[in-house]
Amino acid sequence: MAISTESRQFNDEYAKPDGIVQINRDLRFVFGKFPVKSLVHFQENRHRLIRGKYSDGDGGCLFFLLSEPLAAENRIASRSKLTEFFTGGSGEPYREYPAYQPARRLVRAIDGMCPLYYDGVPRLSWALVFNVLDDCIQERTQSESQSTQGIALQLQPQQRGSASRSRIRRCSPEPEIGMEQTATKRIRPALSRRRQADQIHQHAARRMPAVCQAV
Repeated sequence: MAISTESRQFNDEYAKPDGIVQINRDLRFVFGKFPVKSLVHFQENRHRLIRGKYSDGDGGCLFFLLSEPLAAENRIASRSKLTEFFTGGSGEPYREYPAYQPARRLVRAIDGMCPLYYDGVPRLSWALVFNVLDDCIQERTQSESQSTQGIALQLQPQQRGSASRSRIRRCSPEPEIGMEQTATKRIRPALSRRRQADQIHQHAARRMPAVCQAV
């Protein structure tokens, strides 16, 4: 399959910087595709790094160790899995995708073909790889921390509002059922006595004409 115009432009872009700058850009591109936990895992397992194969049962290449903390189906233990991870597909056409080129160059450089892909760099050293890795971990950690703090600050006014409403509800006087019942009991006899007085008054009023006639 012929390399697409987009791929050629991508490759030309990466051919312009000197070798070290190009390696730095490729590494940053690759590290950016993995979560921070994968970068930290790779950093802590540098003693298990190998060259020439993806995995030997104990150690692994850069991409195998980076993907080791991920789900089993996302671990990179072959070229097809490497292609799938960066492009979403597998096979030769996908290996010409721009997103795959940094990984392809790094694999070949690690396997001893560094001068063919990074001008002026005879061998890709692990020291250079981990210098870039350390910078990426620090930058990503700070960025995620700032993002978390920003979210917390946005939530604080809402939390304060909820707390104030909760305090208002707690401070509002609740009806004292016992007192209401007692007051009701006191009112009822008074109303009953008043009704009785009204009935007596009405009865007396009805008798008054008869009394006057008798007189």
